Amino acid sequence: MGWVHNASPEIEAASQYRLILGVCLSLTILMVCTVSLRLFLRARASRWAAADYVMVVSMAFSVIYSALCISQSRYGLGLPLKQRPAANYSTYTKINYAGRPFYQIGIAGFKASLCLSYLRLISGTSKRLYRIVIWIVIAASTLGHIAGALSLLFNCTPIRRSWNAHVPGTCLPVGGLFYGLAIYTIITDVTIIVLPIPLLLSLNIKTAQKAGVVCLFLLGLFTTVCSIMRLTQIQRVAFGDGNSTMLVLWGTIEFNVGNIVTCIPYLAPLLKGFVRGLGPTSDRSKNYYYDSQGKGYLMGNWSKDRHSHMQSTASGRPQLKRTPSEELILASQEPDHGGISGLVLAQYLQRHDVAFKIFDRDSAIDARSGGWGLTLHWSLPALRELLPEHLVERFPETFVNKEASARGDVGRFQFFDLKSGDALYNIPAAERIRVSRVRLRQLLSTGVDVQWNKNLRNIESTADEITAHFEDGTSHTGRLLVACDGSRSRVREILYPNVQMNHLPVQLLGASTLYSAEEMGGVESIDPFIFQGSHPESNVFLFFSFLDTPNNFENSSKDRYHCQIIISWADSKGIPVPDTNAERLALMKKLTDNWSEPFRSLVQKLPHDVEVRSIRVEDWMFSLGRAHAHPRAVLMGDSAHTMTMFRGEGANNAIVDVLDLVTRVDMRQPSSFDSKALLSSLAAYENDVFARAEPSFLNSRQACLDAHDFSKIEGSPLVGLRDLKKSD
Repeated sequence: MGWVHNASPEIEAASQYRLILGVCLSLTILMVCTVSLRLFLRARASRWAAADYVMVVSMAFSVIYSALCISQSRYGLGLPLKQRPAANYSTYTKINYAGRPFYQIGIAGFKASLCLSYLRLISGTSKRLYRIVIWIVIAASTLGHIAGALSLLFNCTPIRRSWNAHVPGTCLPVGGLFYGLAIYTIITDVTIIVLPIPLLLSLNIKTAQKAGVVCLFLLGLFTTVCSIMRLTQIQRVAFGDGNSTMLVLWGTIEFNVGNIVTCIPYLAPLLKGFVRGLGPTSDRSKNYYYDSQGKGYLMGNWSKDRHSHMQSTASGRPQLKRTPSEELILASQEPDHGGISGLVLAQYLQRHDVAFKIFDRDSAIDARSGGWGLTLHWSLPALRELLPEHLVERFPETFVNKEASARGDVGRFQFFDLKSGDALYNIPAAERIRVSRVRLRQLLSTGVDVQWNKNLRNIESTADEITAHFEDGTSHTGRLLVACDGSRSRVREILYPNVQMNHLPVQLLGASTLYSAEEMGGVESIDPFIFQGSHPESNVFLFFSFLDTPNNFENSSKDRYHCQIIISWADSKGIPVPDTNAERLALMKKLTDNWSEPFRSLVQKLPHDVEVRSIRVEDWMFSLGRAHAHPRAVLMGDSAHTMTMFRGEGANNAIVDVLDLVTRVDMRQPSSFDSKALLSSLAAYENDVFARAEPSFLNSRQACLDAHDFSKIEGSPLVGLRDLKKSD
């Protein structure tokens, strides 16, 4: 028995089934491998998005369509109508009919996936019109192909006439219908391929790289060629010998190649890693590697809309009367993030009339200058939900660049090659703001009665309550102690006395100063908030941020920018940090003398009397299931997960910690603090925090290490998206 059912040896020999098998099998296998590799890389990088799910559907439809094409070849596909065995007619037409929606909807899938990738490319930018155009193209392409599928399914009345010509009825003319669908496919092909080119040409990358990226997308025009070749076959099918072999094959080629081309940009890290892997290997054993996972969701714009967050309560509402044992104890003051999580929790508790006491080891809210900024991004929805509305409305009081934030500029957070001056990467964000840490802390302390000068000495607890003892001889008893006391947490030392911070092999020096526009040398035009970079030869890293801009506030400088400048390098360079301030400043200038402008001058122009701070880079992450002697004490923020600054995720995790805690422990219900219920709720809270914060912790560590090895920047978390991993 041959391949074609009911065929004579002569008909079998005339059939083009071998061509059909070769094209369908080879391209389908190549397509499945390419798409699977793309999905694997996306999953490993924890970057799955809508485009990837659409790609899965398109791949499945392509496989089904190819399988149906192969099946048709056993019943007559590959032969002119007159040579097809009459006994196969019914089966052939049914299989042909079944394949119609898979082709039309499937090619709509890879086109939609490509457009969704375009949207991800411009996420966090101000290109609103471009985004609208892309959505219109997605809608037009998808709806058009769905309409095409429906027209093919319902082109005959009654429908069964589509596979049984002996049934009385009528059908739409094959030629007109096929021509219309083919022309529409060609139009959408060209539109979608050309759509990103203006955006790609505007990228701030080298001309050769820009040309390469554009050419990569132009490969998609091959699908248009396939559509045109398919168009040329309609005449033969409708008005010639009826042999639809090449019509079907060009459709199969278009479908599979479209899926492949859509995936090629996602394989660039793998290809670059392979090329790099062909180089010298002598230094690979010295690299640090930490695997990580992470997944996020997209946030909306910062809004004062009362429906975007929980309603506020009146600030003058009287406190509910509770016994001291029902109060919560908040041990606040995070050196790294200015006690942000403790103050956010305090605002939430006060808003819901939950009695609490908050203790801070500082002498006052402004005891420290707080010469650092914070970048908030994926935690902003949680922050809006936790804070009363009147504080949300005042949040612009904390912005380092109110003008940029007011116009919706989220910045690009670019990474620069400090030798050539080229911008290598942008880090997009749907929402991102840079705030002054000291101003944020002042805002969050509004109306909160903080007990100052309280240094924790010890903790005692029973099954029903916990007591905090302070060095000034005072004590306070409550039902839950929340430790928001930072990376040097005293509570953590008590709970886990044998735990030590992890010292990373990196040295860091930082300074802040005021620069005029002339002294900035155009740096203010690079980004309104932050940027970073590294020198490919020295591997010395730069982080730059604005702490304030001219006329930003009443007490802001009228003509100067307040800038934060940080440089760091690996211990392997063997460069110790000097003891004196003057020597540290001299070292900063020496390490950056070979940088390109304007980056070099940012450091070289630092005044001789600027304070240069040395910071030892450390991290720490709590472990699940580790028991301690005080089950009514719980860690939050930096005390639970101290992260390096190289991804800016510490403060964001600290804020979402608060939301996770109040979600798991209903602070308004006294029964929530019964021993059994509280232990269960705190265990669930710690699971939530660990699932979310551990990827941030590992990514931040890896980013720190990669920042000081230029060869590792490509694909590093240092230049990856910042997003939120939601716990189940």
